[in-house]
Amino acid sequence: MYQTGVVIGKFYPFHKGHEYLVESGIKKCHKLYLILCCIENETPNGQIRYEAIKEFINKKKYKNIIASILYYNDTDDSSDSKLWADLTVKHLGFSPSVVFTSEDYGNLYCKYLKCKHILVDKERHVVPISGTLIRNKPLKNWNYISDQLKGFYAFRVIIIGPESTGKTTLSKKLAKYFNTVWAPEYAREYCKTKLIDKENIIYDWSSNDFINIADGQNKLENAMAIKCNKILIADTNSFATYVWHLRYMGFENNLIQNYFQNKQPNLILLMKPDKNTIFVQDGTRDGMNIRNKMYHDFVKLLDKFKFKYNILEGTYQDRYNDSINLIKMSISNF
Repeated sequence: MYQTGVVIGKFYPFHKGHEYLVESGIKKCHKLYLILCCIENETPNGQIRYEAIKEFINKKKYKNIIASILYYNDTDDSSDSKLWADLTVKHLGFSPSVVFTSEDYGNLYCKYLKCKHILVDKERHVVPISGTLIRNKPLKNWNYISDQLKGFYAFRVIIIGPESTGKTTLSKKLAKYFNTVWAPEYAREYCKTKLIDKENIIYDWSSNDFINIADGQNKLENAMAIKCNKILIADTNSFATYVWHLRYMGFENNLIQNYFQNKQPNLILLMKPDKNTIFVQDGTRDGMNIRNKMYHDFVKLLDKFKFKYNILEGTYQDRYNDSINLIKMSISNF
């Protein structure tokens, strides 16, 4: 057993090959140091990859791994082994006993570190994947993505629009068709706590309520994305919360933008109210007479933020068929 080992890389993103590399190192070291190297403006960024690595370590219940982030300059030469050896020693405060890599650079890198180099699955026979392949075609290489990062790479389909236009029913049907999960509307339960007149359906809303809803919707969406099978279907999102804030409060709340601009959906489907969408009262809906106005508010704000979207109209079957075709077409190159 080696006293201290190192696994170093960009883990861009963290995938099953990296997991195999880490597990190979754990078996041979009393303590393994996992160093994530990153620069600004990477997608996913360093912090997201770091959190995924930490979740992997916790899930496996590894006690002898210490993970850390090493931020470096984008002008640093990635092929300069002496530079990286110096950065490693500076970062750790010591030179390790052994380094585990899947690349030939490890030989010269370890020569400068004055430590042992163990090459692991260089030919990618055990895990035939690379970060580049995943970044270019995440759905095609879905099974090689670390479970903790699948939520980030999931293809997100968001269904939005006015009340009682069939969003929830369509979400369920699409999830069944694509053998995946769907994220329900967080506000459906939340709004019951704000209902002050059940007979006339009158609410007591505050601007802060919509911030809470946007936050809750994002957390629910992200939780379901981790469980999805490549595609996540979501019945509304935090952008819709922004539109509903305008509807109830009479003005736009810029704070809600933070919730829908950081992680934008891959496909937006906007439900258009027409003669085919019968208004059904479920005890919480109060917008029967303003569905057309709400629809135009959605269009106006989607255009304002330069979101690409597709309008669904016609019969429920038409909307279902069109949705399937749009999703299939969109994911074909994803």
